[in-house]
Amino acid sequence: MAMTIRDYLVVMDLLRPLLPFLILGTTAYFARRYVRALEQRSHAQTELSELRARTAQLEEGLETTERDVMRIQAAQEFAAQLLSSRIADAS
Repeated sequence: MAMTIRDYLVVMDLLRPLLPFLILGTTAYFARRYVRALEQRSHAQTELSELRARTAQLEEGLETTERDVMRIQAAQEFAAQLLSSRIADAS
């Protein structure tokens, strides 16, 4: 059954007192969603900065380990040269 103009006007007269509450409710809903999105974004930025700091610490540790490995390698090469020169001198 199709609505006539009179039916439409009756429905609008019934909804007119509720209109401010509908507008306020909708506005409050979207405002709450906006605030939550901002909170999540700030939380994500905090996590990102923490991850960047952790990555910097890991990179620093890796560089330190690399330097230590290079020193050990140089020491082993030096020890190998000394041993080979002693073996050559002994023969």
